Amino acid sequence: MEEKRWSLASINLHTMLRDVWKNLWMIVLVAASAVMLTRVASETIYKPEYTSSVTMSVTSKSGSNAVADLNTTRQMASAFQGVLESDLLHETVAAAMGETSLPAQLESSIIEGTNLLTISATADNARTAFLTVKAVMENYNTVSDQVLSGAVFTVVREPQIARAPSNAMSLRSRLILAGALGALAMLAVVILMSCLRDTVKREEEVKEKLDTHLIASVPHEKRPDGKNKKEKHSFLITHTVISFAFEESIRQIRTRLEYAAKQDGAKVFLISSFGENEGKSTISANSALSLAEKGYHVLLIDADFRKPAQYKVLNRDVAEANCLGEYLRGTCSVDKIIQTNAEVNLYEMFGKNYYSDSVELLGSARMKKLLEVSRQKMDFIIIDSPPMSALSDTEVLAELVDATVLVVREDTSAVPDLNESIMILNESKSRLLGCVYND
Repeated sequence: MEEKRWSLASINLHTMLRDVWKNLWMIVLVAASAVMLTRVASETIYKPEYTSSVTMSVTSKSGSNAVADLNTTRQMASAFQGVLESDLLHETVAAAMGETSLPAQLESSIIEGTNLLTISATADNARTAFLTVKAVMENYNTVSDQVLSGAVFTVVREPQIARAPSNAMSLRSRLILAGALGALAMLAVVILMSCLRDTVKREEEVKEKLDTHLIASVPHEKRPDGKNKKEKHSFLITHTVISFAFEESIRQIRTRLEYAAKQDGAKVFLISSFGENEGKSTISANSALSLAEKGYHVLLIDADFRKPAQYKVLNRDVAEANCLGEYLRGTCSVDKIIQTNAEVNLYEMFGKNYYSDSVELLGSARMKKLLEVSRQKMDFIIIDSPPMSALSDTEVLAELVDATVLVVREDTSAVPDLNESIMILNESKSRLLGCVYND
């Protein structure tokens, strides 16, 4: 089969939303981790800074207290900014504070349209910032008098000790952003993995991706409730609440089995899947019921000796001593393992025990003899087999039956695994009729 490339047509919104729902816990976990890491990083990297400032007016000695010439005083203020940035003032202030270097960063700015000058000192603690501004106020004249002898500096607003950091961290907004980005990143990963996962996500992809054709497509069905709301029934066509679409899909499978019986003389049909929980047991039970309701004599065999399910699907009480596996071991007779459905012509051979030697039992002479005798008495024999993913039981059974059907559940098994299963069934003595797409 030629290699199929991914395309936008492979996107299935239903499976994508289902993946998001299944991985919602992971999205939340990543978001929470992002919040925690951001908090730790912020608290580790963040260093608080405190700023203390003083506002001074600059006037000319030749003028009055009012500003006689705004342009002149602003030029003086600008010149004073240069004084504040000078090494000489820094050294003078540091020496006055008993430091080897200035312990704070000085900045100055002129208030637009005025002769007011703001001097700020920023340090790693509020006291140092305050003391630096005070030291500047006490020592600036030793430097400025040499440069600006005609200027008068008057304090308008005294400096105060800062009560809060001037670079206060907006932690809450950072945490919200980190959580949102973490959730979005994980959501993108989940959606990308959902889109790129090589499974059968739509009915149309059966033809595009698999080396077989489609027999029928079983629609999604809501599980019927029992009298008790906590009680759940299996999906069976005998239930009155089952939808018409579900019944019609089972009739399509029945028609395909009837056609194979008429054209090829097939009587024994194996229904399998690659993995667990793909719906093969439900399809097997409903196919047998549909054939029996039409008047055929049908035998339904549960040959899954690792995880039997038919007794649960049809709600049957099976004694451990009367399981199919016990008959194959020779510990009980055939009349002990067969049950009859009184409502239709359905005969059942179920089990509930686990058998580690299932391959040997299914390939035994007693199994071959059982099928040989059953062929003479039944119109159809439906065998529910184990999944093909981990066991060779199905390969053994495929050599004993006339035809096989592979159940493919939506977005469950990888396409390469499905095609390998198809190849194995095609190479057996039985004929692969096709696959059932289980939505």
